[in-house]
Amino acid sequence: MHEQDQEHTFSIIGQTLLHMQSFERALNFTTTLVFSGEESLDLKMYERVKERQSKLTLGKFISMLRERASLHPEFEKLLLDVLKDRNAFIHNCDAIPGWDIYTDAGLATINAFCLSLIKRAFVVQEMLMALHTEWARQVGISPPTDAEVQTYVDSVDKKYGGYILDVFNHRPPPASGGDADDTA
Repeated sequence: MHEQDQEHTFSIIGQTLLHMQSFERALNFTTTLVFSGEESLDLKMYERVKERQSKLTLGKFISMLRERASLHPEFEKLLLDVLKDRNAFIHNCDAIPGWDIYTDAGLATINAFCLSLIKRAFVVQEMLMALHTEWARQVGISPPTDAEVQTYVDSVDKKYGGYILDVFNHRPPPASGGDADDTA
């Protein structure tokens, strides 16, 4: 094992940590604003909700998302797989099979695990971005004015926008009374 290989792996570990923080912010934004459950949410109310939710775990955000939207099964599986691997990475990386910073094989395992996690989390983030774009259209928020940002948003919208509403179906409030069929 070479020291520069180990440094490269440490760099990938750091990049993975930054990507996980970005992933968490995107999920937080989705549950705080897009599926807030509020009829209208001004900036002051958003800041209060955001502060109240700042101590919640990522698992809780995913639970909130699942409560507020009916997720496509494939997307839900991807989301839960990312959560499971993110938690292993953040809380107990030594328990990941093959994780070893002192061997070439271990470094290869770490690199593969981290890069896979980054890629899958990035797919989720792009899908959330497409959802945010659709939500912004529906509530009348203007698109970004920066051309580079708009180009990226457009590319994500082109990739996922056509079926984003099939991935996230907003759940109506529960019906009160009656014998509603919950199996549908």
